[in-house]
Amino acid sequence: MGEIQTLQKSLRRIAVVALGWSLVIGGIAGLLVPVVPGWLLLVFGALVLNTEHPWLRRALDKLSGRFPALNRVLNQSRVEP
Repeated sequence: MGEIQTLQKSLRRIAVVALGWSLVIGGIAGLLVPVVPGWLLLVFGALVLNTEHPWLRRALDKLSGRFPALNRVLNQSRVEP
């Protein structure tokens, strides 16, 4: 039973990282194409990747001190890994 839980945890992490980077790449493309809201995809990608990458978590914490609205969003969406 422990192997199944480990496999599920690994698959979940792979899915979260793939989704987060897909959103980031889509956000970068959206900054170049005026039809897609690139900044919104970048923010969602950062929020998804926040749970998996400590460097991104630190960067978002610094930004949340500078931008109170971002701090509210991060506090509402915060999920501990």
